[in-house]
Amino acid sequence: MKQIPRVLIDDPAFLGVVLAAIEVFDCETYGILIGTKKGNEYIVKHAVSYQTTRRKKAEVSMCDRRAQMLARNIKGVSPYHYIGEFHSHPNGPPRLSDHDKKD
Repeated sequence: MKQIPRVLIDDPAFLGVVLAAIEVFDCETYGILIGTKKGNEYIVKHAVSYQTTRRKKAEVSMCDRRAQMLARNIKGVSPYHYIGEFHSHPNGPPRLSDHDKKD
């Protein structure tokens, strides 16, 4: 039986997501989650919002080349690893939109 990953979000990371969403409200925000992984447990230490996204009220996009460059270079500047990404839906339901699935 496949084990469901456990994800813990440290206070600074949670605050980073909330402040990123507040800063650009009522457009969407987008960023990267970094932290540690041990077995089936992920600990998100920091949430860093992307500065160069294309923001709209109902969608947000990041240049793939820039996102890949940032994810690749985390190890060189931090003891943490890429965990995932975050973005907000201030004007929509809490699920993936068609744009999210395509992007």
